[in-house]
Amino acid sequence: MTRNRWPDGVGLTSAPIEAFFEKDVGMGVPDWVLRQTILHSGREKRYPVVTDRATLVWVAQTAALEIHVPQ
Repeated sequence: MTRNRWPDGVGLTSAPIEAFFEKDVGMGVPDWVLRQTILHSGREKRYPVVTDRATLVWVAQTAALEIHVPQ
């Protein structure tokens, strides 16, 4: 899955804070989060795979307010 993240909050209606789109799991992800490597834009990227409640909670704790699955 890919995520839209707001680690600094969403801001206010009058001054919203921009999110960023994250695909690769990057550094600092717990070892127990399942990963799947997918070729995207000419590069391999490691996507997190949500198969259990613990991973879904981890996603929420990273301020991922939008979750998208590859089509």
